[in-house]
Amino acid sequence: MAGEGGEENVNIKGRKIYLDPKADGIEYEPSEWRLCEAPAHCVTHLPTWTIFQIRLNEEARAKGKATLDDFFAVVVHVCRGQYRPTDDVLEFLGRGAIAVYLQAIGAWKPEVTRTPDTARHKTIKSSYPRPN
Repeated sequence: MAGEGGEENVNIKGRKIYLDPKADGIEYEPSEWRLCEAPAHCVTHLPTWTIFQIRLNEEARAKGKATLDDFFAVVVHVCRGQYRPTDDVLEFLGRGAIAVYLQAIGAWKPEVTRTPDTARHKTIKSSYPRPN
């Protein structure tokens, strides 16, 4: 069953994953991610070999101006032989993918702190530029 994990999926298409406007930040471990050379605008989560493409919503594209809330991640591939993460895990990873990608291309320089209980990096939500 989709979302239960355990089944092999290749070239799966996921729903749009946006940043959570109510969250205090995004937790991710930078060493678990890498930018993809192809397809464009993609990052790979290495432990799960899940590839996310980062996109900009049509409204922001039409305006020619975007905020962090206008970007979303879509699962475009889980490498052969890997198990599809559950929907909750994909949501968590998708948000991390947005943060990692935007920082890697220099589009966002958030305040980053170490979260002591998980040893993961946590991007502080208050550093998000929000529209007025």
